[in-house]
Amino acid sequence: MPPPFARRDWTLSPICNENNISSIQLANSGNLHVIELRAYHEGDIDKMYELPFFASKSRLPAPLPPPEVIEGSGEIIQEQSGRRVIRFSDCYVIKYGLNVSLTEGQNMLFVRETQSVPVPEIFALYSTNNETGRKVNYIIMENISGRPLDTVWTQLDSSDKVKISNQLRTHLDILRSVPAPGYFGCIGEEAL
Repeated sequence: MPPPFARRDWTLSPICNENNISSIQLANSGNLHVIELRAYHEGDIDKMYELPFFASKSRLPAPLPPPEVIEGSGEIIQEQSGRRVIRFSDCYVIKYGLNVSLTEGQNMLFVRETQSVPVPEIFALYSTNNETGRKVNYIIMENISGRPLDTVWTQLDSSDKVKISNQLRTHLDILRSVPAPGYFGCIGEEAL
């Protein structure tokens, strides 16, 4: 049972450990709930999202397809020079190609773990070399069912459009409030 945060008879005890993971212990009449919060210190962000990244098998909705299967199948959602986005079964959306940046996936991992903004779950971030020796990057993420907003926007009434616009504004405000990590650049202190 989740703790009732609004009650005043709960006591709060902060806890920190060597992994920079902070917790809050909530106690009441013998009931104990521990809520884990992450405190990120300079340099921690860079260690958290090292590449390649693969989610644990228990998180996967299906086995991850290998690159040769990815490149030969799937419903193409979008294709541009040097990148392709496909839907692979009902489980995955996969972005891959020479012009795909794994930093996008690292940022999604960070946002999903630290912010309340909904983003697809990332299952894998990795690179392979193609037949000419050039690096092809892969971002394998959760497939979220639904219809793209641009295909239904004209069918929505003005109150729905306002609600959606307000939700998007809230999410963007949250992302804009993320503090800088102490340097100008990407995760891992890589150049932009």
